[in-house]
Amino acid sequence: MYPCSDAFHYAVANGNPQKALLIFENLVFTNDDINVENGIEFNDYFNLEEDVCIGQTLSNEIKFTLFNDDRLLNDFEFGWFIATLGVKISEGRYSQTGIATVAVGSDVYVTDSRYPYIRKNGVELWPQPTQQIKSMLAYNDRLYCFGEDESYSIVYSLTGGGVTADPVVPFMKRKASKYWQGKGMYYANRMLYIWHAGVAETYEFVPLGWFMADRPKAPDQIQIDMTCNDEMTLFDVEYKDVAISYPCTIQDLYIALCTSVNLGDWYKLPSPFINGDAKIDKEPEDFKVSTKRDVLKWIAEAAGANARIDRDGFVVLDWVRDTGQSYDATGYEEFEPYWYETKTVDTLYNRVSSEDDDKIVGSGDEGYLILDNPLLKGVS
Repeated sequence: MYPCSDAFHYAVANGNPQKALLIFENLVFTNDDINVENGIEFNDYFNLEEDVCIGQTLSNEIKFTLFNDDRLLNDFEFGWFIATLGVKISEGRYSQTGIATVAVGSDVYVTDSRYPYIRKNGVELWPQPTQQIKSMLAYNDRLYCFGEDESYSIVYSLTGGGVTADPVVPFMKRKASKYWQGKGMYYANRMLYIWHAGVAETYEFVPLGWFMADRPKAPDQIQIDMTCNDEMTLFDVEYKDVAISYPCTIQDLYIALCTSVNLGDWYKLPSPFINGDAKIDKEPEDFKVSTKRDVLKWIAEAAGANARIDRDGFVVLDWVRDTGQSYDATGYEEFEPYWYETKTVDTLYNRVSSEDDDKIVGSGDEGYLILDNPLLKGVS
C-alpha cells in the first residue's frame, strides 16, 4: 500500500470526488479527457503463476480510453508517463480579486480583465501577455498562462523570472480554453490546489507508477483505447551491453543490469540481499541466448524474491512482508478482508538438471526449490 495521509483514507471512505492525472512530458490527461464511465483498469500484480513462487519479473498494467474529439491527438507520440489517482481532501473559500488566482508558496499570481493582465504579489509581471489570461497552471517551476483564444499561451519561470520556452501543445491550449476558464491550479508533491469561483479545493494523489504508452496504430479514432505496461518492459531486450566484468557478485550484476536499461540509480537494494555477495566467476553460457529480463529473474530467484517496479519507478527485489497496515470490514465500501501467512525463504535448493546433487544455500527451515539457475551453479 502506498503511504498517504489519514485525510486521504477518510476522503476515499467518504466517497469524495476523485481525479485521475496521466502526466506526460508536455501534456496531461484528466477526467475531462478520459472515458471515466469505462473506468481506469489498474493491475498491480503480486503473482502470475498457478502457485505463489519467487523469481517472477512482474509488470503492472493500466488500461483506459481517451477522447479524441478534435483529433488533436492524431500526431501525438505519447511515450512515458506517470499515472496518479487523487481524491479531494479539503475545501474552503478565498477572496477572488481577478479572473484566476494561483498561490505558490508566498507568491500569489492574479489575472485581470484589464492591463496589466497578470500581477505577482500585486506588482505587474513582466513581460505582460498580449491578451487576457483566463486560466493558470503552476507545475515544475513553470507558470502556464492560457488566454481565451485557444491558440494563445505564455509560460513564466517560477525560479528565474521572465518567460521561458513555450512547450504547450495544441491539445493543452484547447483543453485550457474548453475546461479551465477561470481556474488557477498548482500541482506539486502529489498535491493539487485549485482556485475557482471563490472556492479553494485540495486534492491528494498517489502514483500508480510509470508506464509506456505506445502510439496507437489508428490514432485518428474518436476514442483511443490504451493498454500500457510499466518499466519492466525495458528488460525485454537481448542481454548485451551490460557494463560488468567477472568475477563479480550478484549484487554487482543487479546494479549493472538496471543501469544498462537506462534506469541509472533507479533501483533499490533489498536488506538483506540474500546471495548478494555470492561470486560469479565468469559470464554464464545461458546469458548468450537470454534477455535482460531472464537475467533479472535469476537474480530475483537467488535473492528469494520477485522483481518489480514500485509506484515511484524504482526496480525492487521484493517478497511478502508485514506492511504494518491494518484493515477491518467497515473501513471501506465493498471491502472483504483476508488473512494470509507467508514465510520468508531462508534456504534455496538449486537443482541443476545436468548434475546429481542440489546446490544448497542457507540452513533455515523454509526451503525453496529452484531449477537450473545459472547464477547459483557452484555456489556453496
